[in-house]
Amino acid sequence: MSVATAESLSKFEGKEGIHLPSLAELSDAAVKSLSNFNGNMLGLNGLRELTDAAAESLAKFKGKWIGLHNITKLSDAAAESLSKFEGETIILLQLTELSDAATESLAKHKGICLVHLSLNQGK
Repeated sequence: MSVATAESLSKFEGKEGIHLPSLAELSDAAVKSLSNFNGNMLGLNGLRELTDAAAESLAKFKGKWIGLHNITKLSDAAAESLSKFEGETIILLQLTELSDAATESLAKHKGICLVHLSLNQGK
């Protein structure tokens, strides 16, 4: 998706959300643009990787929910950024790799829920 398309989508006036389950890759600039959406949910459920810069942008999203269903690992910096998200829920359904430092960062999230961290600890 181009940055221009992401910018246009961020202006969508529906309040429930934007769901993009088929996008496996987005540039940091596109994620930054989408993070300006004024609805409740930003579902980037197809993304397979999340850069530190993209996580920092998502943390500024003003909605209630961020969906990152296919992310399998987070860097310490990405986890620290996501922990600052002021919304209610961060959904990480496929997360399987997380360092102790990243776990501590996510534990600081002040929302109501971190959904389904299926971690393979000790493997």
